[in-house]
Amino acid sequence: MSEKTKEINDGGNTFPLWTGIGCGYKDGMSLRAYFAGQALAGLNANPAPQIADSIARVKAVWAVADADALIKELEKKL
Repeated sequence: MSEKTKEINDGGNTFPLWTGIGCGYKDGMSLRAYFAGQALAGLNANPAPQIADSIARVKAVWAVADADALIKELEKKL
């Protein structure tokens, strides 16, 4: 990442994986990735029969923006 690039808060790890007794936890997916996946699932819950590739990309951008907005709101509450 360049110095000009703003660090994105990914919300930390969620759903850590238990690796066994004495081994502890392994990092899970980020909260940002989870939120984005949930938003994308909602956007695609009732898709048109033939969705253009460009529309799918727009939905992905919206999903990530939703995830970032959720994390930003959670930061205010903590």
